[in-house]
Amino acid sequence: VLVGLEQDLSGGLLAIASGGDLFLLDSGSGKLVGRLSTLSGFSATPAVDGHTLYLISNEGFLYRVQHFR
Repeated sequence: VLVGLEQDLSGGLLAIASGGDLFLLDSGSGKLVGRLSTLSGFSATPAVDGHTLYLISNEGFLYRVQHFR
């Protein structure tokens, strides 16, 4: 189940939250460049502020991925 999708405005990465995982994909090639797994999963769309991505897990933890580009 796809929870959310966010794209870095510079066109560098796509962030896809699906189930218990956050996938970071190169927006040009579609290649997986990063992955974050949680036990509880995500239920909110990722948010981007500049080059930082924020995502809240179902456990209530706030995850921050810096230099998101």
